[in-house]
Amino acid sequence: MQAEHVAPIFASAFDLLASTGANPHRCGLSLLAGSVPVPWEVVSLVQFEGDLQGTALCGVSRATALRLRPALGLEADPDGLQTVAELVRQVCDSALLRLEEAGLKCRVSAPTTLADCQRLPSGSGVSVVLAITSDYGLLDLGVSLQRVTDAVSEAGENAA
Repeated sequence: MQAEHVAPIFASAFDLLASTGANPHRCGLSLLAGSVPVPWEVVSLVQFEGDLQGTALCGVSRATALRLRPALGLEADPDGLQTVAELVRQVCDSALLRLEEAGLKCRVSAPTTLADCQRLPSGSGVSVVLAITSDYGLLDLGVSLQRVTDAVSEAGENAA
């Protein structure tokens, strides 16, 4: 995974939160491996396909999701699931434009959103997590992306 693949997603999240007046700040960067326990009450993830393969997700508390809901223009969402799915969708839509400007053509799946997630689904592969504080609360944005040509050559090396 390279910084130029992850940066557009993190920048898009900051821009979206700033546009709502949320005053976002980076408060930590960590690595997340495999099936470690996750602290989120609501998590929404998408799969990237095209020139980049991988996963992006946002995990938050239910309280953070409910504070964020009006800023995203959603009216009724008592459990915060739609809010986090919409946040991920908007962040990824913006990131796709940035990646395309860099010459990378990608698409993302519809968000899969889970409540009271104890562990990430197998195969989600999220490895870099940026913790963002904002006026809405703490948001964890996780990303694991690899350029398809890198993934193909790495698979060939592992097979040899």
